[in-house]
Amino acid sequence: MGRKLTEEEKEARRQFALKQWQNPEHRRRVSEALRGHPVSEETREKLRSTRIGIPLPPRTVKKMVAATLAKPNVEVVCENCGITFEARKKFARFCSSECRRFFTKWKNKPNTTCVACGKPFFVYPYRLRLGRGIYCSYECMADGYKGDNPNPRDMNEAKWWRGEILKKDGYKCQECGITKRLIAHHILPYQYFPELLVDLNNGMVLCKKHHRKKHKMIQKIVAEITESGEKPFKEVLRKRILEEESENRNDCSAL
Repeated sequence: MGRKLTEEEKEARRQFALKQWQNPEHRRRVSEALRGHPVSEETREKLRSTRIGIPLPPRTVKKMVAATLAKPNVEVVCENCGITFEARKKFARFCSSECRRFFTKWKNKPNTTCVACGKPFFVYPYRLRLGRGIYCSYECMADGYKGDNPNPRDMNEAKWWRGEILKKDGYKCQECGITKRLIAHHILPYQYFPELLVDLNNGMVLCKKHHRKKHKMIQKIVAEITESGEKPFKEVLRKRILEEESENRNDCSAL
C-alpha cells in the first residue's frame, strides 16, 4: 500500500482535476472513455462535487433556460379540417399527419366554384365548412355584394347608414353601454343579405369586443347550416340569427 496523502496534497490534486476538466478536449476524451461504462451513484456524486464552480456549456445552459421559460401549449386551428388543437408552436398548421398529407396533395387544385363567375378555384376545406370561400376574387365579391361597386362599405349610402345607426342607438354599445370604439353592426350580414346593406332596421351599435362575438356567433351558425345541409340556406340563416337576437332581447321584428 502507498502512503496516505495529506490534506494539502488532496486539495492540490483536486485543483489540478478542476483545471483539467475546464479543457473541452479533456472532457471529450473522458466522455468517450466512459461511454457505455456503468457508473455507480457514488461515482456520480463525486463527479458532481468536482464540477462545482465550473460554468456549464452554452448548449446545456440554452436547453435549461428554454425548459424554464417554455410557454404552455397554444390553441391553433388546423388549416385542413378546421378543428382547434393544442401545439407547442404558434405557427403549427395541421392537427395530424393525415391532414398535412391531404392538404399537400390537394393544395392549388380546384375544389369549389365561384358563385359569381362560375370559375373553379381552391379554398381551404375548413373555410368551406364555415360557409366562406364563395368568391374567387375581390372583383367577384364586389359584384355579388352590390353591382359593380368595388367596395360597398365606401358608398355614400353606407356612410349615411352608419351615421343613422349611431344616432338611433344613442352612440353607445347595445350590449354593454360603453361609448368608445363603436361599430355599426349588420344584424343580418350583408355578405348573405346584400339587399339589406343600408336598411336602418338591420343595424345596431356595438363595441369592438361584442362586434367580434356577434360575428363568431354568425360563423358558428353558418357552419352548422352548411354541415346539416338545410335549405333554403338564406331563410334558415335569417331564422337562426333572429332567434339568437331575440334571446338577447334585441328588437328585430322589422326583419
